[in-house]
Amino acid sequence: MMSETTGIRIMNKAKAAVKSTKTAKAAKPTSSAKAAPPAKPAPPAKHKVMAMPFAKIYPCYVQKAERKNRTQAEVDQIIRWLTGYTPA
Repeated sequence: MMSETTGIRIMNKAKAAVKSTKTAKAAKPTSSAKAAPPAKPAPPAKHKVMAMPFAKIYPCYVQKAERKNRTQAEVDQIIRWLTGYTPA
């Protein structure tokens, strides 16, 4: 187990490392040329499951549940619980 002082030393080193990287990034070039506008941040990466229709994912859930000795009814019950939908 780590002692309290060792933990504090590690935290202080981490803070110093973060501080030094921030100051290194803050230094701006002194070039007289016009700087390019800052680049737009990349959009957040979308997981490919989020782009799939539910009709493609549902059979995969059922297959996985059956491999784990569960039933399709249990999968349906969990999906209704998660989504708030009721059976038609």
